[in-house]
Amino acid sequence: MAEEKADTNGVWECKEFKALTEHSDEISKLHLRDLLSVDGNKNCVKRNEQLIVKSEGITLDCSRQKATIDTLSKLINLAKKSNLQSKINAMFNGDKINVTENRSVLHIALRAKETDKIIVDEVNVVESVYKVLNKIKAFSNKVRNGEWKGYSGKEIRNVVSIGIGGSYLGAEFVFQALKTDPTARKNAKGRQLRFYANIDPIGFARATAVKSPIYYPCTPSPSPFSDGFTGLGSRDNFMHCGE
Repeated sequence: MAEEKADTNGVWECKEFKALTEHSDEISKLHLRDLLSVDGNKNCVKRNEQLIVKSEGITLDCSRQKATIDTLSKLINLAKKSNLQSKINAMFNGDKINVTENRSVLHIALRAKETDKIIVDEVNVVESVYKVLNKIKAFSNKVRNGEWKGYSGKEIRNVVSIGIGGSYLGAEFVFQALKTDPTARKNAKGRQLRFYANIDPIGFARATAVKSPIYYPCTPSPSPFSDGFTGLGSRDNFMHCGE
């Protein structure tokens, strides 16, 4: 049996993409206010229900997007045509889908359970991830209980997290979310966490500006110091830091 020939055409050339483009032009005339109102849209309730997806305790609410029921179905049709599921599977299997660097895309390993296995070049990378996560946990506990001191021998009360782009933003999102958690709030009492994500020295000055003496461990986020932009800003500003 002859092997099926792969579709080498760009996704923008398929009929599903063209149908979605035409649909986009149609709904551009709509206003979100009307889509959410029973006065402007008789199918409002049905639309809102179908644009809210729930799974594993997570809710994806697309009802506040300028979209209709047809929008979602056309997006799904395009996803199927472009073999999105096979590409998702390839990522979870550790295939080297980053063709530019010939590497696996392993963000998923950072979110995996400790018992999961993601094999890359015959190595379970999840084990490596948890070695680092356990080190982070041990360090954090030592800072909280005062066992890990700053260079002055005093307890560390202030922390600067250095990152850029996603390395910075993800950490701050978690920080903001945990502000409402009673346990996290209790553990953080008397401490400050600040974020530095810019080579501008003014940003550094703001991140390190506190009335009390500064005892800062600076914690680089996942990959900022391999990023010349962040590494340069951090190096230059620390060279001019008086503390």
